[in-house]
Amino acid sequence: MPDKRKIFKVIVLLFALSARLGAQAAIENAIPPPEDSEDALSASQQDPQIVNSRYQIFSDYSEGETLLLALTLEELFNFYNRYFNFNPQDLNGKLRVRYFSSKERFDRYLRRVVGRSYDHFVYIDYNDLALNELVIYPANRNFQRLLVHFSFLQFIESFVQEPPIWLREGFAIYFESTSYNPADQMVQFQENNDLLNNLQNMVKNNELIVWEEFISYRAVDITPFNRQFYPQAWGLVSFLVDHRERDTEQLLQKVIGALDSDANEEQNIANLQEVLLSILPATRLQRLFERYINERPSFRNMIEEGINRYNNQRLGEAETIFYQALAFDRESHVPYYYLGLVNYEKGEYKTAEHFYLQALMRSDVERAGIIYYALGLNALASNVPGKARNYFLQAQAQAPELQSEISEALKRTELPPTPATPDLPSIP
Repeated sequence: MPDKRKIFKVIVLLFALSARLGAQAAIENAIPPPEDSEDALSASQQDPQIVNSRYQIFSDYSEGETLLLALTLEELFNFYNRYFNFNPQDLNGKLRVRYFSSKERFDRYLRRVVGRSYDHFVYIDYNDLALNELVIYPANRNFQRLLVHFSFLQFIESFVQEPPIWLREGFAIYFESTSYNPADQMVQFQENNDLLNNLQNMVKNNELIVWEEFISYRAVDITPFNRQFYPQAWGLVSFLVDHRERDTEQLLQKVIGALDSDANEEQNIANLQEVLLSILPATRLQRLFERYINERPSFRNMIEEGINRYNNQRLGEAETIFYQALAFDRESHVPYYYLGLVNYEKGEYKTAEHFYLQALMRSDVERAGIIYYALGLNALASNVPGKARNYFLQAQAQAPELQSEISEALKRTELPPTPATPDLPSIP
């Protein structure tokens, strides 16, 4: 009997746009290391470190770190299943995860198993739940997004061997901004809207892929050059989740219900296409989809409107809009910076400093100088000249375009404080 582990599917990141992730499956041929080899066991020794009701986790981390991962994955599993309503009893075993404490060990394991390393997590599918495994390592700021994206891929492929790629990737992107809060042991859902601007431009320029063609895409049809597919996949999932037309209620449940766990990719594509387009013919789908996308507020539009209100001294309205923008993108430095500006103008210097520091954590080097300058002015207004001077010196090293303003501000750190509040620069 042939070894099932010799032919397998590796799901990896195809490309990344901003903080958004896209994945594609590739068929590889390789021989995994023996189960008792050093590299095969370097994430665990021979037995899983943590086993719960859904997962078995092989890890070389501390028990506490591994337990947190296990809790996170289990709660995410339950969260995903609120949308899909799969029967967990249909699984013949537990989902496997290998959690490496370093990229070096992650790479060494993958080179032995699939013959190469990857820059991000991978899901190795041997078409056998007892062997399939998600392989991960600490990935700095993107860890949470990667974990959500790939844990969803593992979730759906554990129940449906070959789901249509638009459904699989659309949901993985849709969930990416979701997180698990260990303090209250709850999943906090936030839709990932990173691709909304791209999709709105596609609608505006009539660049949507024809629906019959889009729904028929197979995994092998997607390339790094197909920049339309991922925004449209996310948009269709978002549309189906939010769809509230009276005569097409529960459309999402009907589409998900058409999935066949044992069918191949072509059969599942045909099943979902028949259900979706019989309920929403392509012309009506196009009309409703375009209206839905066009009516959604985008992050960019919110930022522009908030800046406009701020510039017109409508500080309360600007503050509300920037808080709303944070719900769209918690990792952009821009809303944090402007919330700092708003609170500076209101005289709430401690709050302003908090938001400036949050902006600094998320900014790149080019914008850090402006934020340091703002922090210096804020400290000066708070009558803390020593702290202000330190911030100005850091701004001086990183913002050559503000040298004259910084020089004047440094002089003020040596003088008694004044009530003057210089204009702060806008940040791109």
